[in-house]
Amino acid sequence: MKILISIALVVIVAAVIVISGVLPGHDGILAKRKLPDGTVLLVAQKQSTSDLGYEVGFYFKEPSKPWGWCYLAHDDTAWQHGSIRIDPESNIVTIW
Repeated sequence: MKILISIALVVIVAAVIVISGVLPGHDGILAKRKLPDGTVLLVAQKQSTSDLGYEVGFYFKEPSKPWGWCYLAHDDTAWQHGSIRIDPESNIVTIW
């Protein structure tokens, strides 16, 4: 009986690992920050038009200026979440 329970547990864990890597993510905003000066920073993803994965971009909007964009990834697996960190001394943005 213990062997059957162990086998079932291994099968369940393996299924969870496989499914979590295969299930699609979502289109939309993964992370958002608004700076004190009104600048908005976003990390967003959308399903690729080639159906090979997701396109991920970094978008930014300073007050009174148009939106800007920087490439992060394409044909990538879905990002489940994102984070934006800003170093106030160097003004460097770190995304993960």
